[in-house]
Amino acid sequence: MPRIAAVSLPHLMIELAAESLAVAEGVRKPGARPELPPFAVVLVAREGRAEGDRAGAGEPVSSASLIDAVSADARRFGVRPGQSVAEACALLSRLAVVPLPRETLAAALGRVAEAALAFGATVSLEPPDTVWVDVSGAAHLFGGEAALGAELASRVRALGHVVRVAIAEGPRLAQALARWGSAGSTRDERSVITVEGPRTRAAMALLPITALPMAEEHVAWFARLGVLSLGQLAELPRAA
Repeated sequence: MPRIAAVSLPHLMIELAAESLAVAEGVRKPGARPELPPFAVVLVAREGRAEGDRAGAGEPVSSASLIDAVSADARRFGVRPGQSVAEACALLSRLAVVPLPRETLAAALGRVAEAALAFGATVSLEPPDTVWVDVSGAAHLFGGEAALGAELASRVRALGHVVRVAIAEGPRLAQALARWGSAGSTRDERSVITVEGPRTRAAMALLPITALPMAEEHVAWFARLGVLSLGQLAELPRAA
C-alpha cells in the first residue's frame, strides 16, 4: 500500500501575516518578538485586492471582505474566520486587517514542498495549509516512519512554521489525521502521527466530524443530532 505523509501548517496564514504586519509597522527587530495588535487575515488575488470580495470582483479589501484567519488575540474577542471585516470590527474596533496575497501563501507552501523532496520524489501541495509527499518505501532510510516524520517536521520547523505531520495510506486520510488526529494513532513527542492500514478505520472513527470536507451548516446539522465524530456518523443506518 502507498504511504503518504501529510504536512499540515495550521498557522501558516497567521505566520505570514504577522511577518507582513511587523514589517509594515516598523517594529521588526533582529532577535526580538514584536508586539502586534490583534489582527485578521484576508486572502487576496494580488496586493490589496480580496479574492471573492462580496463588494465586487477586483475591489480592494473592504468591510464586506470575508476573513480567512485570525490571530489568537483576535479570537479571544470573538473574531472568527468567515466573518466579514465589518462584523469583526464591530466586535473589536482596534482589529488590524492584513491582506495576504495568494502568491505569498503559495510561495511559502512551495518552500515546504521543496524541503519535503528530501523524503520522496513525488510532492504536491494544496492551499492554504497542506503539503503531501509520497514516502512509500522510504521509511527504512530514516529508521522507521516515526523517525522520518519527525525529521520532516524538524525541517519544516526550521523554516519558521508550526507543523503537524501524519503518515497514512492515502493523501486525504493523512491530511485529516494531521489536522485533527490525536488518540487512536501512534504519536511521538514531536507531533508526528503514523497509522498503519489495519488501524486506519479505528483512528479515523475518533476524528471530529469537522474533519470531513463538508459545509459548516451540515456540520451544525449533525451536531444538533448529537453526531460529533466520524465513528458516530458511521454508526448511523445507511438508509437514514
